[in-house]
Amino acid sequence: MSDNLSSLNLTHHPTIGSIKKLIGEEDADKLSYEFGGNRIYIPKKVGEHHPIAVCVGLAQAKKICEAWYGHNYNVPFSMAKKHRAVALRKSGLSMRQVAIKLTMSERHVYRMFADTGKTDKNQFNLL
Repeated sequence: MSDNLSSLNLTHHPTIGSIKKLIGEEDADKLSYEFGGNRIYIPKKVGEHHPIAVCVGLAQAKKICEAWYGHNYNVPFSMAKKHRAVALRKSGLSMRQVAIKLTMSERHVYRMFADTGKTDKNQFNLL
């Protein structure tokens, strides 16, 4: 690992926190949105057509490869999709429309919002 990467105190295996630290929250969210729920192999070298490079750009993909080549990364799905779901609800879409837009079940969208405590964008607290 290069001196630049060593100074970041990254974990030995890729985690969402260490990936955010390395490539930034926006690009980490792109990975989560594109590959969420799947395991991706991190190769030693990556070209411009590799799926990771297509997703976050070649420079960012090379950083990921330098830090964790040879490892598999179980990409979490919830972060980017949850942010996008909240934005879609705020824009006026129904739960069903959000589910269709995000290619997930309506039931899953309801579960995501249940974690936040609000399913209806106009819902008020009862207490």
